[in-house]
Parts: sequence; C-alpha cells; structure tokens
Amino acid sequence: MQEVAAADDVDEPAEASGAGAADSCTGLPEPASVPPRPQPRRGLFTSLNPLTLFASVLPVMVMVFALRNHHLNLGVLLASSVLVIAARASLRRTMASVITPWAVTALMIWILSSGSHHQETAARLYDLGDAVTGGTGIGALVALVLVSGVSTDPEALIRTLTTTFHMPYRLGAAGIASIAFITRFQDDFVLLRTARALRGVGDRWGPLAPVVRWIGSILPLMILAIQHAERVALSMDSRAFGAHRRRTEMTDEPWRARDWGVVVLTWALVAFTWNTLR
Repeated sequence: MQEVAAADDVDEPAEASGAGAADSCTGLPEPASVPPRPQPRRGLFTSLNPLTLFASVLPVMVMVFALRNHHLNLGVLLASSVLVIAARASLRRTMASVITPWAVTALMIWILSSGSHHQETAARLYDLGDAVTGGTGIGALVALVLVSGVSTDPEALIRTLTTTFHMPYRLGAAGIASIAFITRFQDDFVLLRTARALRGVGDRWGPLAPVVRWIGSILPLMILAIQHAERVALSMDSRAFGAHRRRTEMTDEPWRARDWGVVVLTWALVAFTWNTLR
C-alpha cells in the first residue's frame, strides 16, 4: 500500500508538470498566417496566350499598310486606345500606350505637311498618300504594336516561345536572366543613390547634386553587377544547367481554344473590312 501511495505521489507531479507544459504550449502565440501571393490585375487579355494578340494584329497591320485609308487608320487608333484601357495594365503603361500613338500621328502629320522636301523623301520610300493618311497610318501601326504587348508578361512570352515553339531553352533562360538583372540593376541603383544622398555626397554642388550622385554610383553599380553575375553563374552550374536537351517549366502557357477563337475572329473581321474598303 505504501508503494502504491508513493507511486501516486510520483505521478501527481508528473501530471502537474504535463498540465503546466500543456498550458505553456497553449499560451504560445499562434504563428502569423502567410499573406497571399499578389496576383496580377485581370484584364481583357489576361487569360490569352502571350502570342495571341501578335498573331491577331498582323493582318490588321498589312491592311493599314496596303489600303491607305485615313478613316480606317483613325478607327484602328480609336479601337486600340479602348483595348489598351480594357487590358488594365499599370497606370503608367496604360497612359503611355494611349498617348504615344496619337502623339506620333500628330507629329507625322506635321512632318509630312510641313514642306515639299519631306513629302518627296516619303514618296521615294513609299507612297504614303496625303499627310493625314500617312500620319494616321504610322500612328495606327504604332498603336497595334502597343496593343499586342501592353499586357504581355516578358517572362510568359519567353516561356511560350520555349514550350510551344520549341525555342532553345538556353536562349529563353538568358532572356529571363536579363529581365531579372535589369530589375536588380534598377533596385541597386536606387539604393546607391539613396545611400549617397543620406551621407551628404554632392551637397556642395547644389542643384547638380543628383548628377554627382548618379555619376559616382556607376563604379559601385558595376561591381554589384559583376557580383550578381557571378552568383547567377554559380547557381546555374550547381544545378547542371544545359546538361540536358530539354527543361521543364514550373508554369505552362498553352495555346487554348480561346486563342484560336480570337485569332480567327480578328482575321475574319479584317477580311470583311478589306472587301468593304477595297
């Protein structure tokens, strides 16, 4: 009986310590939830393949170049501006893609109508028609180029060329590395200029202080770029990059039925417009 009572006495502290440990565990703060990964803004062309718009606007470019109709060119300019807004890209990219074609149109109309010398030079290259037709045609071509790429992710475009059109993945990897390098280059440049401004570098130059900081950041920026290139090269070598003929991608950009639908619909609209205005 004494042994049983002693065992009970021994178990009680163990149970008490276990309860205390449980209380201490329940008292710990819960780990913070991981914030969701930011998703790109969904626009009119988000679900399309990156090459769909380019394949769609090619016949429109040929039609603008061949028909030389200023009414058609103005319609293309207006439609392109609407599509750029519907793409819901970043504000800076949207504003630039909307304003640039109209600014190019106004500039080319002024150049082609400013004097006979410019008109003779343009006529020797190609018969652009009158100043309005030539200016609106060039602006329409610029607008179509911007529409085809306003909402296209460069990395998604490279993946499409690699997986769908079997471009060598070494070229694709070089393109993706270049894009990442440009982003890293910009961030390092801003960091260097900010650090120099906080240390007061160039303050004695007055209004020219930003220029002095910009010039003084070139050498350390080159050093950082070389170090980054060495790290990327070491990382690629450690993963046996280029050892195999094929490489898998984490995300795929397939060519879907909706892409065929957009291309066919656009080409049919171009054929109808061509037969109407020709």
